[in-house]
Amino acid sequence: LNKYNVIIALDNLFSTKKWDTGLRENYNLNSYISIATKTLEKVSIFSEYDFDKKLRLGLELKIIEMMILRFGADDSNFSFGFGFELKNFNIDYAYIDNRYDIFSNNHCLGLSLNLKEFR
Repeated sequence: LNKYNVIIALDNLFSTKKWDTGLRENYNLNSYISIATKTLEKVSIFSEYDFDKKLRLGLELKIIEMMILRFGADDSNFSFGFGFELKNFNIDYAYIDNRYDIFSNNHCLGLSLNLKEFR
């Protein structure tokens, strides 16, 4: 099992939005199971079964020691991105093609700080 990572999770546990107009939106509780495996030294495959949105698949390729390419898809959308793993932090970018979503396409930028490296 060292090559596999299994996650069973709940999403939207206490999820609500309150708008300036007074309207309040509550989101339904959702759950999912996710399985990731490192197939080769530089390739990882991800799958997630979401009880609301069905199946999602992803692929991660480590190009060089600090750069990773990522690809993903579900039944109606695809995404791709890249990330840089530096000593103290990570930088990630993703493009999500939401063809059937009212918000259209998204660009996401993430920054992660590794606190263990500061000890």
